[in-house]
Amino acid sequence: HIPRTTETSCFLEKQNSSLVDRQLLHTMIGFVGSSLPCAPKTSSYIQQCPSKSLQYTFHARTSHRVASNKLYMSGVNGGIDYDLDISELPESVASHVKYVQGGPDSPTALIEAAYAIAQSKIPSTLPVLVDMLGFNNPIAANIAIDALVEAKQRSIPFLLKGVGAFNYAVSAYALRALGRIRDPSVVDICIECAKSGPIPNVRRAACNSLSLLEFTSNNDLHRAATLFAELLGDYDWSVRYASIAAIENLITMTNSKQDIQVDLITPLKKVAGEDVDPTVSHRAALALAALDTILAVKA
Repeated sequence: HIPRTTETSCFLEKQNSSLVDRQLLHTMIGFVGSSLPCAPKTSSYIQQCPSKSLQYTFHARTSHRVASNKLYMSGVNGGIDYDLDISELPESVASHVKYVQGGPDSPTALIEAAYAIAQSKIPSTLPVLVDMLGFNNPIAANIAIDALVEAKQRSIPFLLKGVGAFNYAVSAYALRALGRIRDPSVVDICIECAKSGPIPNVRRAACNSLSLLEFTSNNDLHRAATLFAELLGDYDWSVRYASIAAIENLITMTNSKQDIQVDLITPLKKVAGEDVDPTVSHRAALALAALDTILAVKA
């Protein structure tokens, strides 16, 4: 048993493999069987991908909120850890940051906070916007995502932390934001999450993001195409559905080579004719019809 104290620190390492089971991680720090605590503690689940070898280091901890001008993630929504000196913020922005940190109690107030923080365009508040993605408020989340996408590469480090958050909604939203930024440097994390994400929502978001990246490497483009073809046979119907949409995106948004088109369209035809789920087979048929038009125009 690992006591849940301010000194608790758990480190898990896994190389060249899929994501560590978060249920195990939650068990180790005492979160199993209950919702994430509203107590003044912090929680982080950080994953780093320093190279193509996909060497991940996972770190979870709990700690007190420090009584100072620095605010720490409260753990209310299982978001990300960050330090922020609020004395450097305008009072109008600082008050909204404090509100988010304390745990929002009003959907309308959370939307107002998201709008105020987003409009400030202050780089130090970017992690606050990522942290807001898990409060089950789609309007506030979309405001935050728009601001994060607008900040482009400056948002990427915080979004990558969001991909590893305890709250899977934060993970999925963060992946979708990364896709909209389209930076190819996140290809490895998108591939890993699409293959081995903890829940279908995260895997679907990773598929979508991967299909939107601006590939600068033919090898990475082929890796993405190969993965989407594999996922057409996934056990989860929603992941198969997402991979169909991703294939359509990939071919539409890139100048795909002929071999990639063949590699993707052939299995797509099989899904359209043979998938046991009519929703999936109909979606494949729609994608094929759209691609026929697009490829005819390109030709």
